[in-house]
Amino acid sequence: MAINALEEVQKYRKIEKDLKERYHANVDIPLLMHHFIETVFEGEKHEEFCLLTNEDAKVWEEYKAIGTPEECRAAVEMQTAIPRELIEGKYFCPKCHNLMPYPGYCGCGQKVY
Repeated sequence: MAINALEEVQKYRKIEKDLKERYHANVDIPLLMHHFIETVFEGEKHEEFCLLTNEDAKVWEEYKAIGTPEECRAAVEMQTAIPRELIEGKYFCPKCHNLMPYPGYCGCGQKVY
C-alpha cells in the first residue's frame, strides 16, 4: 500500500515537473485543480461541458468540419430520390418546381426519379 502511495505521488510530481517545463511557470497542481473546480464547476450546472485531450480535440474539429447533424440529415434527404411531379405532361422537381425532363439531380440538389 505504501509503495502504491509513493508511486502515485511520484506520478503527480512528474506531471507537475512536465507542466513547469512546458509552460515555464511555477505550477502547484492541487492549487490549480482547486482553482479549476471553483471557477468552472462551483455552484453552476455545466451541461454539455467536457474536457478533451489534444487528440480528442483534433477528432472533434474534423467532425465539426463535416457539418452539424442537421446539415448531414438535410444532405441525406436531398440524396434520397423522390418522384417528379407531373403537371400538364411535364415533369417538375417537387422541392423547387424546376423543369425536370429526365430523372437525376435537380439544380436545387434534390435527387428525383
